[in-house]
Amino acid sequence: MLWALRLTVYIGGYNLMANRVLLLLILASRSEPDIYSQILAETAGHFLRNLKSQLPHSRMLAISALNTLLEGSPHKASVEDSQQSLDHPEECNILSTGTLLNDIIQEEGFMNDTLNSLSHVHIISDSDGSSKASYGASSFQSGSDKAITYFYFDFSASWPCTPSWISLVGGGTFYSSFAKIFKRLIQQCGMPVMSSLQTALEEFLSSKERSRQCVAAEAMAGMLHSDVSGDLESGSDWLMLQLQKVVLAPSVESVPEWASCIRYAVTGKERSGTRAPVLRQKVLDCLCTAVPQSVATSVLAKRYSFLSVALIEISPHKMSPAEEQYHVTILNELLDNMSHSSAQVREAIGVAMCVACSNVRLAGARSPGVLTEQTGNEYWYKRLTDGATELSVSIQNNSQSKQLELASDSSTANGLDNKEEADAKRMETIFHFMIASLKSGRSSVLLDVIIALFYPVLSLQETSNKDLSLLAKSAFELLKWRTLPRPFLETAIMAILSSVNDPNWRTRSALLSYLRTFTYRHTFILSGSEKSQIWQTIEKLLVDNQVEGQGACCWCSCKLNEGYR
Repeated sequence: MLWALRLTVYIGGYNLMANRVLLLLILASRSEPDIYSQILAETAGHFLRNLKSQLPHSRMLAISALNTLLEGSPHKASVEDSQQSLDHPEECNILSTGTLLNDIIQEEGFMNDTLNSLSHVHIISDSDGSSKASYGASSFQSGSDKAITYFYFDFSASWPCTPSWISLVGGGTFYSSFAKIFKRLIQQCGMPVMSSLQTALEEFLSSKERSRQCVAAEAMAGMLHSDVSGDLESGSDWLMLQLQKVVLAPSVESVPEWASCIRYAVTGKERSGTRAPVLRQKVLDCLCTAVPQSVATSVLAKRYSFLSVALIEISPHKMSPAEEQYHVTILNELLDNMSHSSAQVREAIGVAMCVACSNVRLAGARSPGVLTEQTGNEYWYKRLTDGATELSVSIQNNSQSKQLELASDSSTANGLDNKEEADAKRMETIFHFMIASLKSGRSSVLLDVIIALFYPVLSLQETSNKDLSLLAKSAFELLKWRTLPRPFLETAIMAILSSVNDPNWRTRSALLSYLRTFTYRHTFILSGSEKSQIWQTIEKLLVDNQVEGQGACCWCSCKLNEGYR
């Protein structure tokens, strides 16, 4: 019956059903080890050949089938195991599947044809240049075909397990199921698969077609995450060399896919995700290597984005000493480059700082003595927040002075302009850090930093630097949604009340706008005296010397009264 089902059928729907029934039958035979071991090898080989099928739905079913059939690999194949399976297959039935799969993979052009076939799944939109995938080849399948393809496999867990909130690397078409195929083939068959992939990937890695870059990223992710034992120095060196080329490549179209590749490569093992992959340290070494100063700013932004996604997957509670040192090195570099000339790089730095600082804070909470003061919370906290209030006042004053035509020496003016520009860029990076912290939910461990930067957000809502003001407004809107537990609530109230006497009416107006939302969100945890202080502040601003301030205060008072009715 099994042999009959494996006969080639030229009608696509029947072919799909036959393959589906074949898969269900072999899965049902798992309870019979003798039968299962006999048919597993040939069935896996059949679906492996289907990876380069001309029928899109058969290709997608083959992907799901291989991920299921090879999921229970008895061990991670080593160089010696794979060689033994090739030389003496009769001595070890457990390696018979690897033997047959190796024979197929070693066929001339097989791996190249397979990668080329899988690249067709990645459909690139010509209108906006973004990858829009029809995962499962949905655009080629009828409703019944899709139902057959996904009847069983929609219940599998998706990757990544943590949300993807970094906009710089969003919108990609990286398929973790594709990466799993390459990972499990390497674990099942060992170094022959690694060697075949290296040969085939040379062409795909150098290709300028995004679809080929996508499948190359998936194959690289599987190779990096496979943890195959044995002498892999040459293999890992090749992988790191290719990864370094990807980092330094001027093309940015496939950045989302390569970011996902790196994230997959460093993702923790086991159900808890706390065991580090074998090559995680080498991947971090590669990313921590500084790029030449002559590279384009887009390349530097890409590197910082790659660092962000890599650090996201490191569990702070299980951080090794080497990983702690990576955080120290990265944080020092980020803090030194906060005034970078490129807006794209500043955004990437702000995001990377959010991830690195929150990881350091969580690691310090787990073991307070692990990180020293220089590398721990106090060091980066002071560098990030010290002088932020004074810096915002200086930017505000400079913004006002630019509206006046002051006669001054040209050299002095140029010197002042450079200083003002550097200050504004540093503040932009701080706002990017705040926005990333509030969007990602990592602000829960960075609330003291957020509150320390409260005044700059309020005071820079309206300046002559429109980009800076736009970022301040974005941070302000996100800050409104953040509830503050005690003792941070008391600190926030002190910061609010201290801003009442600010000489700039725009700051006072922004304060009233925030005060309304703040009072609503904390109504049930504010004490009677704290509510009284807030109302006294509003009453004081009713007689503001600026008519716009009075109007804002009346509006705030009316809205609060409506809420208390």
